[in-house]
Amino acid sequence: MIIVTGASRGLGQAITERLIERGEEVIGLARNTSGLNINAIECDVSDYASVKSASKEVKRMKKPVKAFINAAGVASMNMAVTTDESTVQKLIQTNLVGTIYCCQLF
Repeated sequence: MIIVTGASRGLGQAITERLIERGEEVIGLARNTSGLNINAIECDVSDYASVKSASKEVKRMKKPVKAFINAAGVASMNMAVTTDESTVQKLIQTNLVGTIYCCQLF
C-alpha cells in the first residue's frame, strides 16, 4: 500500500491517480474526502491528533506500507518580507510541521 497526502487536489491528486492507474493500492489522505473516488482517510497534516488518528486507521488495515508520499502543502504567492504572520504560521505548520508529524507517525 502507498499513502499519499494531499490526495484531493493538485500534485497529490495527480500522483494518486497515476499510482492507481499502475495498479498500486493507494490510501489518500486529505482534509476533505467527500467526492473522492479513491480509498481515502480524512486527515489535516498540520494537526497532530488528525495525523495520529489517520496513522492508527492505516495500522488497523494490517497491510505493509511500501511508500509514503507527502504532497500536502500550502503556498503563498507573497514576498517573504510582506507576508502576514497568520500566513507564515499556516505555511510552517502545514509544510514543515505537518511533514514532521507524518514522518513520526507513519
